[in-house]
Formats: sequence, C-alpha cells, structure tokens
Amino acid sequence: MENIILQLVKKFFTFSENMNFNNIIAMANSNMSKFTTSLLAEVFQYLDNEIAQNNERKKNWNIIKIDERTISTVFGKITFSRRYYKNKNTGKYAYLLDESIGILPRQRLDVSLEAKIAEFANVLSFEKAGAMASDEIKVSKQTVKNIVAKFAQKHEEKYEDLDNKKEVKVLFIEADEDHVSLQKSKKNNTLNRVIYIHEGKIQESKNRKFLLSKHVFASNLMTPEDMWIDVYNYIYSNYDVTKIEKLFILGDGAQWIKTGLEWLDNSEFVLDSFHLNKSILIISGGKSREINKKRYNQLKEFIYSKEKEKFNEYAKELIEEEKGESAKERKDKQRKYILNQWTWIISNLDNKEKYQLGCSAEGHVSHILASRMSSRPLSWSKDGLEAITKLRIAIENGITRSEIYETLLKRNKEIAQEKYKSVKHLKRIKRYAMEALGNIPVLSIGKINGLQTMMSELR
Repeated sequence: MENIILQLVKKFFTFSENMNFNNIIAMANSNMSKFTTSLLAEVFQYLDNEIAQNNERKKNWNIIKIDERTISTVFGKITFSRRYYKNKNTGKYAYLLDESIGILPRQRLDVSLEAKIAEFANVLSFEKAGAMASDEIKVSKQTVKNIVAKFAQKHEEKYEDLDNKKEVKVLFIEADEDHVSLQKSKKNNTLNRVIYIHEGKIQESKNRKFLLSKHVFASNLMTPEDMWIDVYNYIYSNYDVTKIEKLFILGDGAQWIKTGLEWLDNSEFVLDSFHLNKSILIISGGKSREINKKRYNQLKEFIYSKEKEKFNEYAKELIEEEKGESAKERKDKQRKYILNQWTWIISNLDNKEKYQLGCSAEGHVSHILASRMSSRPLSWSKDGLEAITKLRIAIENGITRSEIYETLLKRNKEIAQEKYKSVKHLKRIKRYAMEALGNIPVLSIGKINGLQTMMSELR
C-alpha cells in the first residue's frame, strides 16, 4: 500500500528544479481530485484484499466472484473491485466490503455529493441540479428528487429549552399561503402555508428592511393546528414568555391564521396593509385614471379615519355604478371582506406607528415558496412538495451543507440497518482489515499529516 501511495504521488505530481510555489499550487489544484479518487480506489481495494486474506473469512465465507463498483463523489468517480461471498453455514450472499464500510445496495453517489446536490435543488429544478452536480457525471432528476425526499424524511426541527432564553417585549408572527399545482389530482392545487417569527425590522438599505432573528415554518401536509403547535413550542423554547408584552399575528385574515390566537397567550391579530390596500384598489377600479385614484384615496381616508359607515356607503355607491354583474360581485366581495376584518384593521391603525407594523408575508411567500414551486409552470405531488419545502425552510433557517450531510448520513445509516442484517463475524473481519490499514508506515509515522487525517476519517 505504501508503494502504491508513492506511485500515485509520482504519477500526479511531477517536480523539477524550475518549479516554484505558484506552479506547485496550480499542479495540486488540477491533480488533487484525480489523486484522491485513485488513492481511495486503492484503499478500498486494499481493504477488500485484507478481508479476503482474513482467516475467519476463509473459515466461514466462500468467494463466488469479483465485481466492479463505481461511486461518484465530490472528488470524482471512484472505481474499485470487490469480492462477492457466500456464507458456508447460512447460504447468505454478501459483498463483505460493502457491508463493512456501509455502502448501500445500488448506491451510486457519496453522501457529500448528495448534500451538494441538495443545495442546488434548493434553487434549481431537479434536472438542472443534477446537471450541476459534477463535471464528470449527470445525475437524473429522479435521483435528485430522491435525495431531497431522503433529507426530508430525517430532518426534524428540535425545540429544546435554551438555558438563557431571549427577553423581548414584542414578538411578530406573519403568515400567508401559496397556491401550488398538483399532479394527477382532481383538486387542481393545494395550499402551502408559511409562518415566520421575528423580533422586528431594521433598515438594511433604502428600500430594504431586515427581520431580526427570523425563523420560518412551512408545510402543505400539516394541519394549521399542528403548525401553530410548532410555533408555540419554538417560542416557549427560545423566549422568556413572561417578558413578552405584545405578540402580534399579521396576515390576510384567513381562519387558519387566526387559529394562532387560540394557541398563543396575549396574542393580537392585525390585518396586514397589503391585503387591505389590495381590496381598496379593486373597489376603486385601480389608480390608472385620475377619477379612480380619487376614489381610492377617499375609500382609504374613510378607513384610516375609522369611519366605517361612511366607507360602507361610499363603497356601495361605487359598486352600483358598475354595469357588469361580475364586476359588481367582485367589488362587493372586497367591500364585505373589509367590513368583516374591520376590528383587525383598527388594530393595525392603533399599533402601526408605535410598533412599526408592516407585513412582508407576500414577499416571503414569493421568495421562499413561489420562486421555486409555483411561479414557473410546475406541478407537484403532495409528498414531493413537502420534501422541497422542508429543504428550503431548513436552508432559510440557517442549516449548513455539513448539517445537510449529517442528516443524509443518518438516513443512509438507517437504510443500511434495514438492508443489512447483522452478518456474523463481520465486525472482527472489519477490525482486522482496518488495523492492517492503520499499520501502513506512511500512515503511522507519528507526525499528523493530511493523508493520515483522511485515512483516519475513512476508518
């Protein structure tokens, strides 16, 4: 093995007296991936040979054949041969190398590469994410979909009580939903609901505000009650609720959003200005013509001065002027909507300036959900939609690639336990092979180096 390592170094790194620092770095940059994949292929071959030479293996397993295996990694493709065995006592067939180092049946991608693909799938279509995975391979969109589903199966939000909980006087919760097209469904679309919590806004630039300590929840499968339970658990785990004086829930007035009032003590619902102004705009006929602009301003003035009756009478007058029945119905629907939400409109007006109320849910729906799921002509299964939603929310909440890797790795280990029942003698055979690998002189020279670190991680 030591000779093989030295041969690989000579193969990929050629030094001469004219070499300088920049030349060496450029050579390492262009050859390191090839060196690493070649080295790892030799390592796996070495381990397979050690397993084959093990006396306990000889006693219990017969070699049936030798097969080649290729796995794509972040470094490139690794191709190696390994032996296929049959147990003399049980008749079980197994690739002992695969089972000993946790390679799954039909596994074609390393988990590190899967984590990289998952990050691409967050912003790109499954097909484009697969194409971006590596210069050497193209991953199918079905494989990308499976990776996202695998992440979603294992990823869970944890709500553990903080030792030092945050103390804030005001907390804001905003909510909205996105309509997403479904595949092969009598019902054309489903609601993908989003809720996010923050501690207020600060001005980031002239036209942009930043939400402090934002945390997002979203789902198309969970009931509103279950989503609000998650919100409840998050707040009580992260904040000292005895210090919260105001807890505002902002949204368009949908019943599922108001359900939050039942779960959160001292919470107050506020109708967001976006949906209010949208309704006023429909009743007035828009603002493109001067007369419509005056109507819009008059309706808005009645509302902002809290003159409910005057608003109602004026809105009725404008609706009666309409000649088409469909236009009348559309405008009357918005009039009733404003009247039904009047209490929460007043709540907005009373608290708007003091607490800088302003709902950005529409923008968040567009950024977090619609930009990936509904703004383009896409259709989803409910499970597929839930999986990509979980991935996007996790990344929005700050999960790193290494954490995506750990999540996928945990799921792979579960799959391995399901696929590979305990193979008798395998632990002792594996320990013997790994000890042999650890005793290679170049890996045991005392001083820690990069090669040693990589090999110890492999072990």
